[in-house]
Amino acid sequence: MNSNVAAAVSTTTIENVVNLPSYTVVIQMNMDNYSFELLTNFEFMAGSKEAALKVAGPMLNDLIPFVEANYDSNQQELTIRIEDNKYFDSIEIRNFEIYDESQFDLVSTLSSATNLKCYSFVSREQFYEHLTTQPYNLKFEAVGYGIALLN
Repeated sequence: MNSNVAAAVSTTTIENVVNLPSYTVVIQMNMDNYSFELLTNFEFMAGSKEAALKVAGPMLNDLIPFVEANYDSNQQELTIRIEDNKYFDSIEIRNFEIYDESQFDLVSTLSSATNLKCYSFVSREQFYEHLTTQPYNLKFEAVGYGIALLN
């Protein structure tokens, strides 16, 4: 092979790797009518959203044991504990959601298992406001995963 062609192929391959989008794993936490997402600082590159989901999916079982989320009714605060692990060491809490049964629509529910109209995104403050009505501590569980594009 011509050395100029080899150099061009090599440069193109390196540029393609450098230009791959970076993603991170998002863990969906839930307890009864309350949910939020934990955006991890685990970063990986993938060529597409579909490829990133294929990387993140099998990792969920590896990541779940390292994170614990609780709401302490005495402190009125979410506490997130991260055990030492090789994947991530910090998280960002985002996308607070509350299931509001007052929005229940029986007609829509008959055609689907879940009435999505009952879910509302709320601010952190509104989320805590709802949690303060709970007389006991809540332990959130990981129920799903997703990805977030970083660049």
